[in-house]
Amino acid sequence: MTQQTLVAGETKSTVRRVNDANPASLLAILASAQLPNNSSIMVRAKWKGPFLVPLPRPAAGEPVRTQARASTILASQINKKFLVHNGKDYVPVFVTEQMVGRKLGEFAFTRKEFSFRKKDDKKR
Repeated sequence: MTQQTLVAGETKSTVRRVNDANPASLLAILASAQLPNNSSIMVRAKWKGPFLVPLPRPAAGEPVRTQARASTILASQINKKFLVHNGKDYVPVFVTEQMVGRKLGEFAFTRKEFSFRKKDDKKR
């Protein structure tokens, strides 16, 4: 027996048919449902703790130079400067309070910013 069921993240216009006898199909639909923007799908296990890489101690006033983009930013790193490798060169990153819990690599972009070039009208 099938019936129309409204799954999380769907509107009435996108109702799917769900087979009540098969719970696996319901789990597949729930897994594919769109979640609100403020919820995360995959989170690191709490018992593992944050991913950290031992960083060298720089000279006083010097930024920490690192290639560890996956390293988690801790509260003890607030107001410190890092030089994070983006694959080509080192990008300066100044850690603020809002960055705690995120990764260093999120703030060192690996792609070049695209902009349209203005064409010359001299050929007229």
